[in-house]
Amino acid sequence: MSEWTVDWLKGIGFEGFVRVHRARASVPSVPGTYVVLREPTSDPAFALVSQGGWFKGRNPAVDVDQLAAKWVPRAQVVYIGQGSDLRRRISQLSRYGLGNRVGHWGGRYLWQLDDCADLTVAWRRDGEPTQAEAALLSRFVARHGRLPFANLR
Repeated sequence: MSEWTVDWLKGIGFEGFVRVHRARASVPSVPGTYVVLREPTSDPAFALVSQGGWFKGRNPAVDVDQLAAKWVPRAQVVYIGQGSDLRRRISQLSRYGLGNRVGHWGGRYLWQLDDCADLTVAWRRDGEPTQAEAALLSRFVARHGRLPFANLR
């Protein structure tokens, strides 16, 4: 089984795989990690304007060339995150992507994908989410040579 596919993620304990904006009700209020996926592996189109919220008065949009340079070809996983309460954190991600002023600046590149309404999210319970996220990011970098598209650090 190839790494970083839906089947591989399910095999290591991820569940959900629902549209980001429909996930809130099904996400448990537990610590863990989550991944955002873009199902087609083709190169995306980027919007000039972000659908993300202007948190603290900052425009979340970046130049399209910057987005294109950050794109990871053939990767379905476009963001890896973590939280002490997955329901709250994924809700923040969703509300930010709907244009609300919510503190989820990390991952803001997601909301300049033309097909961002189709992004899916999956989550995994983990008692040590910070370490689990670091391990996932490290494994992603080992496979793809760089961080997922919307992970900025």
